[in-house]
Amino acid sequence: MPKEIQTNYFPQPPLEGVLIKQDTIRKNYYFRRLEQQARQRAKEIIKDAQIEAQELQKNARREGFQQGMLTALQQIATYLSDSNRALAHWQKKLDKQVREVMSVSVNHPETLMLVLDEWLSGINTPECAVHILFPVSMKHIHSEIAERLNEEWGGMIHIEYHSESTFVFRCGDDIAEFSPVAFIDSGSCKIMKESTSDMNMDCKSISRESVENFITYCRTLTD
Repeated sequence: MPKEIQTNYFPQPPLEGVLIKQDTIRKNYYFRRLEQQARQRAKEIIKDAQIEAQELQKNARREGFQQGMLTALQQIATYLSDSNRALAHWQKKLDKQVREVMSVSVNHPETLMLVLDEWLSGINTPECAVHILFPVSMKHIHSEIAERLNEEWGGMIHIEYHSESTFVFRCGDDIAEFSPVAFIDSGSCKIMKESTSDMNMDCKSISRESVENFITYCRTLTD
């Protein structure tokens, strides 16, 4: 009895029912190699894409942190600038008001009489003539000043005016000079120093709060 011969089935019928063409085998092998290479290349592309995506994410975080730091620095600079600007504004405004009040007081006849009385109290020769040099801006109240001086001083009084802002008193060898400008500068400086200490503390408090806000903001960037 003849043996059963196993039959091979090929995608393409054997040449003349016996053989497969050699170039067909080569083509099948070539296509399989291409497929393997394509799969490998696809894996490499995916891997490279994942690495690139991770790098981009890191860069984005780093750039975002740097931008956040820049924003925070700008924020703290704005806070500090605002507090310093507010302090300077109120100090300037207060100084102006203080100077205005002191200027009115200094130029008031009653104030001038107090200054003159203090000076005259140290003079032991009442019979001596008093020479007074007033700023020309006081000329409009000449009558009032002359009347007050005659009441306070029994001796002779000579009143003259000059273009300077100072008051000059002379009696014999005794001479005194009163400068409203210097008085206002000195008084204003003293008042400002005493009055703005609380304001300085408030502005320092604002600065501390700004720094705390800055630190808190930076912490949120690192979370």
